[in-house]
Amino acid sequence: MDIDAAISRAVKGILEREHPIRIIVFGSASRGDAHPDSDIDLIVVVPDGASTTAVNRSIRRVLIDPLVSFDVLVATESELAGWKSDGWRLYDEIARDGKVVYAA
Repeated sequence: MDIDAAISRAVKGILEREHPIRIIVFGSASRGDAHPDSDIDLIVVVPDGASTTAVNRSIRRVLIDPLVSFDVLVATESELAGWKSDGWRLYDEIARDGKVVYAA
């Protein structure tokens, strides 16, 4: 599995449909310890006021790849800030291991 190529295809597909503020890869793909069965974890950060549900539905259609599975979270800037202030472990993982693969 070529993780970088899969991420590039995913980012391209997302940008063809939506206008995120940034896209971050986290988890094993960002740490470099992914194995052939690993999924690719992405967080798509959208502007406040955007419907995260609608964005999630829209981008899931372009993330169908027979070679790799994607696990995608969509969050607004405010939601992401809330995760930080609430001390969510997921936020800590994203902050520690995440790699920004797109920024507007």
